[in-house]
Order: sequence, then C-alpha cells, then structure tokens
Amino acid sequence: MEETMTVQLIPDPLPDDVRWGFTRDGLLNIRHHFHWIAVTKGFARSNLAKHWPGLVWNDLMHALNAAKVWKSDPSHFSGKDLKPQVKEFHILHDGTFRVIRFTDDAPIPAPDPQPIGGGFTVELRPELLNTSEGRRNLARLILEGLRPRKNPD
Repeated sequence: MEETMTVQLIPDPLPDDVRWGFTRDGLLNIRHHFHWIAVTKGFARSNLAKHWPGLVWNDLMHALNAAKVWKSDPSHFSGKDLKPQVKEFHILHDGTFRVIRFTDDAPIPAPDPQPIGGGFTVELRPELLNTSEGRRNLARLILEGLRPRKNPD
C-alpha cells in the first residue's frame, strides 16, 4: 500500500485577527496555480474557494506581491519561489496582511526534492541543429533535464 503525505495548507491554530492564513505549503500550493491554464480554466479560483473560502484571486495576488514573499526563480514556470525566511502569511480581517518569518535560530526547511512544476534550461547552440550528432546531443540534454514529477493532490 502506498503512503500518502498530508500537507497542511492553513496554519493551525490561527490568531483571532486572521481571516485567511497560509503555511509555506499553502503558499507553494498557490504558486502551483500561477500557470495560465490554472487561472483561465478556473482551477486557481476553485482551489482558493476550497481552502480559503471568500478570498478573491486578484486580492490575494496583490497582497502577496505587496508583502514581497516571492523571490526570482527562473527554474519554475512562474519565475517565482517563496523566500526561505517566510513561515506563514496572514490576511487579517481589516484587509491588511502580515508575514511570519522563521527566527534566526530556527532551521529553514529544506526544499522539496521533487517539486511540482519547475523547469530546466538547455542552451540551444546552432551546431546542435546542423548535424544528426548535434540533434542527438540536444535530445540527450533534454532527457537529462527531465525527471519524474509528483502528482498534485
């Protein structure tokens, strides 16, 4: 039988002044829905309604950008990654937000060894396309960059 891992998206317990709360995994779940297909097909909205009822996608994006919880990550399709100091993100009843950070002595969690989504870069040089040997090398580089991905919950 296969083991399933439970991911906590919402902090438990939440302070009384918090309307919506996000754990690191919750924020990474939101990042997973940054893809244009998830947004245009309504998957992002339905994920938000399931876990954070009443929260509007555009309001969340505005709050997350204003809180500066993201850093640049060209290896992910969104171009963003969660800053390692961010532990939780709260949107309060009055519409403001707060970021809970790890303390200096607390360990920062290791990144997921098999992230959902992501990408890799292959440098495409003209000589890779001009010969059959070059095309084989390009195919090898692409296959080396591919790796199994976890299925989302």
